[in-house]
Amino acid sequence: MNAIEAQMAAQRSRERDDDDRGPVTGSVCKAARGIREQEAPVLCAFSFPLGDLTDKLRYGTFTPKEREHDERAIPYLKGYTVFNIEQIENLPERFYRLAEELPALPVPHLENVETFVRNTGAAITYGRTIACYRPGPDDILMPDRARFVDEVHLYSTLLHEMSHWSGAKHRLDRDPGGRFGGESYAIEELVAELSAAFLCADLGVAHNPRDNTAAYLESWLKVLKNDKRAILTAAAKAQAAADYLHVLCQAAEASA
Repeated sequence: MNAIEAQMAAQRSRERDDDDRGPVTGSVCKAARGIREQEAPVLCAFSFPLGDLTDKLRYGTFTPKEREHDERAIPYLKGYTVFNIEQIENLPERFYRLAEELPALPVPHLENVETFVRNTGAAITYGRTIACYRPGPDDILMPDRARFVDEVHLYSTLLHEMSHWSGAKHRLDRDPGGRFGGESYAIEELVAELSAAFLCADLGVAHNPRDNTAAYLESWLKVLKNDKRAILTAAAKAQAAADYLHVLCQAAEASA
């Protein structure tokens, strides 16, 4: 399944029912015979290579090793109908898992960080399923505070997204990055992560790398290998982002 399409499908379903167990194919739904009334599926795409190995592909036995010897292989898309787990009843037990246990203690509010964030003027909404900056609405989405392990985890994540927010065209006008794994994407993520580390140090918060930091390492290493000065460029942009947010905060305090 195309990763982005699958993620979007899961996200649309989660926003409706706050479930995070992702999409399920139509064939599984048919086997379960328990699709709830008035539930609508989402179409997702799976990318296949097409060539002399078409017959094998049809039965799912194609392997990357075989593809290396088939220079004529080209990709094509096949659509699948998917549902969210919460849209289906009577699924086998293997499709279910225990709900994620939330931390027992509430995440503390660090007033100096909360004031800093508030004074930047960034629009932040809690209660979503993921943490992200959205360029279109120009806002930041965050999960509920209770879903974070502690204040370090929460503020490290929030300051990372605020660093993305600082790069909007009408602010510092940084390249927002392209597809996941691309060079511009990797650089923007590196800038945001470094900026979050700088801001955490400035505000007296220990920096805890985000859960998906490891997923970016391969992209970062590729960029750093291709351009020895990339880390210096990223660090300079990260410092500019941190400075910009500090200036916004200071301006708000001066006008208060």
